[in-house]
Amino acid sequence: MTNKKIQYYINVLNNNDKEIILFKRKISKNVELVKIWDDNHFENDSIVCNYDPLKFFFIKNELGDYVGAVYVMINDLYWYINKKHRNNKYMSNALREAVLPYLFMKEKRKSINISIDSCQLSEKCYNNSRLMALNQGFKLVSQSKINYKLLKSNFCKKNNKLSEENYQIKTDRLEQLRKQVFSAHITLSKISDELLMAYGFDSGLSNTAKEVKEYIHILQDEYK
Repeated sequence: MTNKKIQYYINVLNNNDKEIILFKRKISKNVELVKIWDDNHFENDSIVCNYDPLKFFFIKNELGDYVGAVYVMINDLYWYINKKHRNNKYMSNALREAVLPYLFMKEKRKSINISIDSCQLSEKCYNNSRLMALNQGFKLVSQSKINYKLLKSNFCKKNNKLSEENYQIKTDRLEQLRKQVFSAHITLSKISDELLMAYGFDSGLSNTAKEVKEYIHILQDEYK
């Protein structure tokens, strides 16, 4: 992930563009959890085993404009604030009040790791990131110059300002989602039949297809 790419996503959100697929959830006054499906994937595309959405916490200022983001990787965090919005404590407040509380309390993480490499950052960015990490409670990992860790036991819960909000999906959109679930059920059922006819077993795929089918009714009954 690069600063340029994150700034692109910030621009997309600020302009309310529909060029990429993303889903947002407000978790505090100025922070949203966002999952981005950057590329559409079609039936005949190559198989990519780790085809997962990109996960971010996007940060807003007092006017409601997106000004920065924390990119959540498997074992690392990468943070970025637009240049003209730096030195306003947007990132430090977002980390302390929403991002770290969410990762520890909602995702039940026991520790959070970050890497800050002076070889990949300008001297100013390196010093600022390092100071940011230390102020949040991260400690330099023993015998390492770039790896920092924050343990849940050292995390200060009193800074928590999580305040999640639901939003209503329109009826016609829910109906589209039901149709997509039905399509997934049919696709899995067809694959199951082909495997059964060829090998005599489908490794339980027919059961999975039936479980998926149940969500046609779940979407109708539970999400109103």
